[in-house]
Amino acid sequence: MADDQLSILVDHYGTKKRFKFSQRSTVREALETMGKEYKVPMESIYLLYQSIELAEHSSLGKVFPSDRVELAHLVRKDAKTPPRQGRTAIDLTKRYYGYCKTCKACVNARPVFYHCREQDGKFRLRRPEPIDLCQEDVPPEQLVGECLVCNTIDATAKVRFECGEEGSNVAFLKLVRCNGSQRVACMMCQEVKERVFVFPCQSKHSLCLDCFSTFCKVALGLYRFSSFDCGFSISCPGPDESCLSSPVEDPHHFQLVDKEGVFYQKFNEEAVKPANLSPSGDNVMCIKCLNEITLTSGVNVQPAPPPVQVPGREYSLTRLFTRQFTKQVTAPVHRSKVTCPNPNCKATYCLSCKKAWHDGKCPDPTQQEPLYSRFKITPAMAAKSRWTEN
Repeated sequence: MADDQLSILVDHYGTKKRFKFSQRSTVREALETMGKEYKVPMESIYLLYQSIELAEHSSLGKVFPSDRVELAHLVRKDAKTPPRQGRTAIDLTKRYYGYCKTCKACVNARPVFYHCREQDGKFRLRRPEPIDLCQEDVPPEQLVGECLVCNTIDATAKVRFECGEEGSNVAFLKLVRCNGSQRVACMMCQEVKERVFVFPCQSKHSLCLDCFSTFCKVALGLYRFSSFDCGFSISCPGPDESCLSSPVEDPHHFQLVDKEGVFYQKFNEEAVKPANLSPSGDNVMCIKCLNEITLTSGVNVQPAPPPVQVPGREYSLTRLFTRQFTKQVTAPVHRSKVTCPNPNCKATYCLSCKKAWHDGKCPDPTQQEPLYSRFKITPAMAAKSRWTEN
């Protein structure tokens, strides 16, 4: 296909045909070609895409998001339909993303508006302006229009999403955004990627999808996922105060972490554990490969050498009660080092605090290191990653 060509699959009341046009062609020119093919007058039909009636003077390259479109509807004008005066050219190039179980990946998702038959998607929205389905609450008046199946004029639409490749239903990922126009930097790596994950905190901090995967794996390995009102989840790793109270509400987003589904399975296992605490006993979750390591599974366990004791100074009984030792004897600390059995990992951990192996005393469990500190996220880096709604 030439660089400026556009392929559109058109459905005209059950009869589907594919047309090819130049991206510079107008909707009116496309209607003329389609009318001749379907043998209907051009004046009696209009083109419907994502439940929006396309203005005839709009160029195809501006109203369609890619060079291959699945699927537009060619609809006959009905005398019962209210006047369509004042419809303007609109931009339908806003991209949505979803998780497709068939593709096992984040895919381009197209919204399908429907009223009485979910599979048809023949619904014409009354308002001509684009709808942002990523916003928290879509105003109901933006979803009112005409159902072209049952001919209900003042109907309210429902929305589902289809995979742009397979056509199957997908889980809508409203926190994944197209970064083509904003060019926001990732909060961790500071690179500008095509797609970003936008946290629901007030500052709308964003991570590229690779760093989002890394963040989730490390956070789950450190038992930093916890219970919120929305369920078992994690909040934004940014340094702002609102970040801690802004969890990811839809767990489908965690399916993006790996294609194999290892993380999502471990996430679901941790979610149903009592109080969502770290595993009891001697279990340790490997941060790198998410294996659960136990003492009883024959893992390589090495006793840690006891810390060097500092000899204390002798004092008389009188001085013993009047002043403290200048140097106290350090009690032995019994800890064990455990190695992940995964041959491709071999990471080592401390069984006492269930963290990466370290020298000296275990950190105080009540004083957790902030996630932004662990990932070396500075306020300046966080400021560059703020997403602004269009």
